Amino acid sequence: MPRDKRTVDELTIEELEQILAIRKREERMKRFRDGQGKDRMMAIPLPASEIEDTNETDDIPPHPLIAPAPSGVALQQHEASALVPAPSAPITYDITAEKPHFEDDILESDEVMFIEEKPKPAPPKNRVVKVTTPEAHTQKEKWRVIANRGLLVVEVIAFVGLIYVLYRAFIGLDIIQDNTNKTQQEYEAAVNERRATSTPLPELYPSLLVLPGGHTSDGQFNENELVQALNAKQVPAFIQNNVIQQARFAPAQSAPPSLQAPVSITIPKLNINNASIFSGDDWETLKKGIGHMRGSGLPGSQQNVVLTGHNDIYGEIFRYLSTLEVGDLIYLRAGDGKEYTYRVASAQEVLPTEIDVLQPDRGAIVTLITCHPYQVDTHRWVVTAELVQ
Repeated sequence: MPRDKRTVDELTIEELEQILAIRKREERMKRFRDGQGKDRMMAIPLPASEIEDTNETDDIPPHPLIAPAPSGVALQQHEASALVPAPSAPITYDITAEKPHFEDDILESDEVMFIEEKPKPAPPKNRVVKVTTPEAHTQKEKWRVIANRGLLVVEVIAFVGLIYVLYRAFIGLDIIQDNTNKTQQEYEAAVNERRATSTPLPELYPSLLVLPGGHTSDGQFNENELVQALNAKQVPAFIQNNVIQQARFAPAQSAPPSLQAPVSITIPKLNINNASIFSGDDWETLKKGIGHMRGSGLPGSQQNVVLTGHNDIYGEIFRYLSTLEVGDLIYLRAGDGKEYTYRVASAQEVLPTEIDVLQPDRGAIVTLITCHPYQVDTHRWVVTAELVQ
């Protein structure tokens, strides 16, 4: 394509800017070419115009724009202008080939590839070459054989130990099985013995765990007091059931006739006159009236005579027992007709489980027991009277 022959004055501002951009691009390509061969290389294809015009040069020889003026002579304006050389032909550029770009722009056709050169490893210094002699090789093989044999011995010992452990585990399982069988046999024997026993043990008789006379306000037997006492003594559940059944449903077991046993009681303060006394203090006996605790003392003896009666059911024989005061008299008649006089010494409210008042060796006394308070029956009222004559 022929070059543009117009002068600089004939170019527009846009065309001058394009020429400036072309010059900047040429400078950039020159820097790229100068960078070849260094640590960081950039490969970029040259434009076809530069490849074709490699033999042509557009360099303009340098020349002064203004000729030096003669020294010591003052030149006039028209004379000074005569010294200015005529301008040479302007350099023209083909600005129609492609759109120019600025220095920092990268064209799509400019494939720039940056190549990082890896540093070459430095040669080793003072390299030591290890030479294995036949003697050293033989010694190494000897130690290797010894190590292999040692490992073999360890493996054999470990295998024998595993066999021993398995054997002991098998023996242990047999022992555990034998112990389990013995325990099962003992348990079955205890169950059979328990089934063969129709009544609880004597020491688990209710009166030895809870004060007699217990019941609820609706007339039912108070099992909670007995269960609390049995739990406190860690009595098994099946024995607890037997004790409760005996206390609630067992018929009265009268003691053998004795002429010294109490048969009646008189308490003038309570308007009780010759009230009958029955042997025993279980539920069925107390339905009849006052009960004499089996195993307690006899009238006139140096032992504790324990008598029990209800205060709000079955005749309410001891309803006003809490009104007795110290000094009031109580009269007991034995089966042989003898009458014994007792004087009230104390009266107190106790818990159902405070069975110390039932001890037979408290002296020549009579102990009267009933539920308290009236129709609440959470405690017991205990009156103690001493033998007078």
